[in-house]
Amino acid sequence: MSRRSAADKYDARRREFLEKEQRLLYADNQGVFETVLATAKRYGTAMASLEYQRIFLHLSSWPETRCERAFFPQKDEFHWRKRFERPFVTHDSGKPLGKSDMILFHISHERDYEDMLRMMQMSGIALRSEDRAGTWPIVIAAGLCVTANPLPLAPFVDAFIIGETEPALGPVLDTIKSLGAQGAGMSKILRWVAQLPGIYVPSHHGVTDVGTTIMRQWAGADAIGSRSCVCTPKCDLGPISLLEIARGCPYNCRFCMAGYIYLPYRENRLEDLMESIDELPKNMPLCLMGCSPPSHSAFGDIVGYAEKNRHKVTLGWLRPEDELQLRNMCEDYSPCTVTVAPEAGTESLRKVVGKSLSDEEVIDAFRKAPPDAERGRLYFMLGLPFEEEEDRQGIVELVERVREMTDLPLVVSISPFVPRPWTAFQWSPMVRPRRLRERLEPIEAGLKRISKVELEVSSFREGHIVALLARGGADVARALEERLKGLGWNTAFGNAGIKINWVFKPLKPGKKFGWDFLNMGFGYTRLTRELQLAVSANQCRFKAKPRPEEEE
Repeated sequence: MSRRSAADKYDARRREFLEKEQRLLYADNQGVFETVLATAKRYGTAMASLEYQRIFLHLSSWPETRCERAFFPQKDEFHWRKRFERPFVTHDSGKPLGKSDMILFHISHERDYEDMLRMMQMSGIALRSEDRAGTWPIVIAAGLCVTANPLPLAPFVDAFIIGETEPALGPVLDTIKSLGAQGAGMSKILRWVAQLPGIYVPSHHGVTDVGTTIMRQWAGADAIGSRSCVCTPKCDLGPISLLEIARGCPYNCRFCMAGYIYLPYRENRLEDLMESIDELPKNMPLCLMGCSPPSHSAFGDIVGYAEKNRHKVTLGWLRPEDELQLRNMCEDYSPCTVTVAPEAGTESLRKVVGKSLSDEEVIDAFRKAPPDAERGRLYFMLGLPFEEEEDRQGIVELVERVREMTDLPLVVSISPFVPRPWTAFQWSPMVRPRRLRERLEPIEAGLKRISKVELEVSSFREGHIVALLARGGADVARALEERLKGLGWNTAFGNAGIKINWVFKPLKPGKKFGWDFLNMGFGYTRLTRELQLAVSANQCRFKAKPRPEEEE
């Protein structure tokens, strides 16, 4: 009996995944304009992204447009394709990635950059836009990270959608299709695309000293409420439907890029949500999505209506730029897990960084844990601006108080603070990985003394790389190219002429960055004011501390 070839094995895996999918929303997905929605995430992780599913439905529903999906393969398939120089293929039909008219990359995290370029390189698509000589496919990127700072990928991408895709994607498709049908060259098409609101075209607008302003796009409240169009047991969350109940965040965490980029806070109407719930298959689990789902003004009514219709409800309130939370997404969204993100160990530091969550609210979440809860998870950041020893010790003390309240096994997840664009702390330094490891030691020792507590620490070294990618300019493109040669990050950044220690130094508040040509609907005036409020809050918390002689 002959052994099945690797090509047949991986094609069979792809078809097996397809057969297990259940389409919840149907689109014509017919037409001569062939697009690919690509992501550097695995299939299971990507299908758990409501933004990815929303864009897929949009592309599939647009007139005369056909859309297929492409994912980063599992390790065995990736190494096989790399070794035998096999191109990446689409998930839906198995055709080579480059055999399309347009590829839209959905970028949800800075670490996607490298794998996105691998997908292009291994598919025979020239990396730099200038080297593609105006050939098809046209390469577009969208997502949180490239909205905040598209410059690291600017030499590789033909056009970026800055902001939310609902108002911008349709005009882009119509412009490309119309001019392409007339036989226009790629340079002419891109010149016209560059005139559209919210579209950044590096070849037209430039990369350094951009002389125009690109306005971030956002959907109106009537467009909020997207939901899964595909349900699959191969999703990281299992066979579940995702339903957006709000977009943006009602809070003001000064470290959170999503909190700023998704402004303003918008809620979907209860009547529209009820209608979406009515259209779901009976008994299908439902995940309510938002930066803070319980903040919806009709949250209780939404949950009650879903449960009345026999849907088991869970919540999804992931911060998209947090890689540690992305990794734990399956457990965090489980109704068996009580997930709370205090971020800082003390209430006083939380007030400084804009996190409006008290110790009692953290403890109360475990006090009110559902009967079927199996575990708890607490998220903290290390190296936050204005952090002191007492704040780090506060992590241990808060976990001790939680332990007194519950017998649930607890996972304490700690990740490094990374200063990101368009936040009040974008000028703040990151703490060096070596120093972070030193700060972690007493926390680790303290947590070991508490029963049934597991410590999970995100790589501080990885955090350093993310900081360089998040706040970098177009020179980061050279470092990414060097990485594709198999070089380490230090060498790659060195070859690109980038000093990797610059992110450890504080910058003057108000200092201009390369991405200043973007208009987020708010400017540096607001961010510097928020930073000053943080400074004032920090001064107040130490003024309130008793002096040593007063304690005596």
